[in-house]
Amino acid sequence: MNQKVKYRGGEVPVRDWIPRRRGDIYCSPACGGNCTYADYLKATKAADRLCKRLKGVGWKPRVHENLGWHYNVYNGHLQVYPYSHNTFHCMIGRGTGPDDVGSPSHWNSATPFTSKDPNEAVSAAIHILREVVRETWAVLRAVEAASKDPV
Repeated sequence: MNQKVKYRGGEVPVRDWIPRRRGDIYCSPACGGNCTYADYLKATKAADRLCKRLKGVGWKPRVHENLGWHYNVYNGHLQVYPYSHNTFHCMIGRGTGPDDVGSPSHWNSATPFTSKDPNEAVSAAIHILREVVRETWAVLRAVEAASKDPV
């Protein structure tokens, strides 16, 4: 693949992120981490288990590679990731799909959003979001009152 794309005033080769199976290795040329097919299957099963463990409907798995196979699940604006020490982390962001994982996230603080129970991590994120919205509305009302210019 000799295609190039413009990047920061120059051109760079297009990265090939399509994984290929070579024996026990299942890795894309762009990664180069010699990721294994066994790890891919492990991440896929873990993502499926997490989808089933979460309350509500519509949870979808996402498995991706980046010097190893990783996973998260998403549902609308919610994303749940495995964190450290068998905990889960919830983020709420603008993005609503698997390719929006890197989109700007809001209410993304590791401490209140992390729990051994992924449902508790989601509940904590939603609780904090409600608090932020409540505080934001209070500030908006105060600003409108001060300016005498309701929006």
